[in-house]
Amino acid sequence: MNFKIRVFESTDQPHLDRIRRLQLTASIPRQRLAELTQSQQIERMENWYNEKVVFLQNVPISRTYVAVDEQDQPIGYVIVIAEAKDDFRPERQGFLCDLAVEEDYWGEAVATALIQAAEDYVKRMGHEFMMLNVSSYNQRAINFYHKLGYSNEWIMMGKRLPLENTLKNLDEELN
Repeated sequence: MNFKIRVFESTDQPHLDRIRRLQLTASIPRQRLAELTQSQQIERMENWYNEKVVFLQNVPISRTYVAVDEQDQPIGYVIVIAEAKDDFRPERQGFLCDLAVEEDYWGEAVATALIQAAEDYVKRMGHEFMMLNVSSYNQRAINFYHKLGYSNEWIMMGKRLPLENTLKNLDEELN
């Protein structure tokens, strides 16, 4: 399998959109979107992606790296931002915003090469720590990140709360 990693070019965007759409279902927050049909869930994820992640591609301190096949056709991508900040570390750090690889290329070291490109960028920016979020339902991705040395630092948990009688109870509480 021959591929190379290069910096994103604007002509790549339709290919990246296609790759992303194929991978979206692995990242759906199932509890929060449980009442929606799968097509509605995907639409909601697309809206989220277009609002958040596409915006990040245009931030000067972010980079999008693309894996391309021998015909220079995109087969995967990673988006990384180099100046992320959290409440625990005073220095800036990297944040992996998105990673997707066409399923035909899974297990071919494409994702590993994309992560390496992202990590190299973060190191060139002078940062020695990189964070990422991954859906708790995407066990394949979790195992992949663990294999690369990433570890769990936080676990975000959710619970659906039934709303029956909520307004009545609130009215009683306020009176």
